[in-house]
Formats: sequence, structure tokens, C-alpha cells
Amino acid sequence: MAKGNRFDEIERMPFDELIALLDQVEILIGERLAPEKKCLISKLEAIHRFEAKRNSKRSGLIDLAEGESGIRRRLRPKYENPATGQTWAGRGKQPLWLREAIQHGRTQEEFLMRDDAPANGTILHAPILK
Repeated sequence: MAKGNRFDEIERMPFDELIALLDQVEILIGERLAPEKKCLISKLEAIHRFEAKRNSKRSGLIDLAEGESGIRRRLRPKYENPATGQTWAGRGKQPLWLREAIQHGRTQEEFLMRDDAPANGTILHAPILK
């Protein structure tokens, strides 16, 4: 049966039959949804494993997109605001949360993420005082 004929047939159905058909379609979708999700999750996990493996081989760079001129990258975050989780790579304009913390007597080194922590015993991830 051609698609146009199916639609014509559905269009001529009484309201009660349309509701029954809708219920059947929702049941079928529900039955097929779980296997589809499982397949997609499996594919996403494989992609994440691949990216993690590839990124771990690079020193401090994360791929964002690949264009005509090659791979566009950004630096890994170096500083973190423990109160909000906001991060900064340490390049460009200093973020407002860090500027405000420094104005209140904190040091930039206090916000270093653990991988970049100095060995001199600086306190890391102390709460921001306002």
C-alpha cells in the first residue's frame, strides 16, 4: 500500500479508531525506545572513550571542532571557582569571580585546580569570602 493511501485511510477513520490507533502506536514506540536508547548510549560511550584516550595523549589541549584549517583547540582549565564550578584557563581577561576574590584578599594561586597545584602548600579551593 502506498504512503498516500495509508494517510487517506487514516484520515477517513472515525475518532474512536484514531484514538485506539494512537494508543497502539505509543505502545510500539515505547517497546522500541529502550533498545534504541541502549544502542545510542553504547555508541556515545565508545565515542567518549575514544576522545578521552586521544585527549589524554595531548598535553593540555582539548579539541573543539575540526574545520578546513585543521583542529580548533582550547586550553584545559587551570583555575576553578569552587563555589560555582566556573573555570578559567589562565589566558585572556581574568574572570569577574577571580577579580572579585582577589579584591577581597585572596590570591590567584588559591584557585588552581588540583592538577596545577603548587607544591608549596597553598590552600586550594577555599570558599570565596564576600
